[in-house]
Amino acid sequence: MIVLSHDADLLHELATDVEPEGIQVSRLE
Repeated sequence: MIVLSHDADLLHELATDVEPEGIQVSRLE
């Protein structure tokens, strides 16, 4: 479980680096 959670965090960080926060906000809106 811990390993899966850690991997999920890494993937989230990579996704954040690839897509600027502005794009994420636009998708939410």
